[in-house]
Amino acid sequence: MNVPVPGHRAARVGAPGTLGWGRVAAGPRHDIQPGDAVNQHVFDLRESAERQVVARQLHDLADQFAKGRIDLAYDEWTTPTRVSDPVNVVLDFTRNKHHASLVIDLRWEPPAD
Repeated sequence: MNVPVPGHRAARVGAPGTLGWGRVAAGPRHDIQPGDAVNQHVFDLRESAERQVVARQLHDLADQFAKGRIDLAYDEWTTPTRVSDPVNVVLDFTRNKHHASLVIDLRWEPPAD
């Protein structure tokens, strides 16, 4: 449902960036300026492998983590990501009769240079 938002201009139907939706609230324009903090996508992996292979990959990642540098990237010229303390950890394990899922979320503040 499209709900008008007071104080915002409504986007035109079919206008660029509206995906064809009409009367969608459009907020103020926010341009990214040099020096603005933005997220940089570094690495993403989806694969199906035997559990021994996955265990080796996780052990390798744990060793990198313990050393304070995560070296995951699509190319060899990307600098490793440094890890600092404290690290916030969330483990989310769910299962039912058709599948099980384990999500590990690790977050930390970037170390000061």
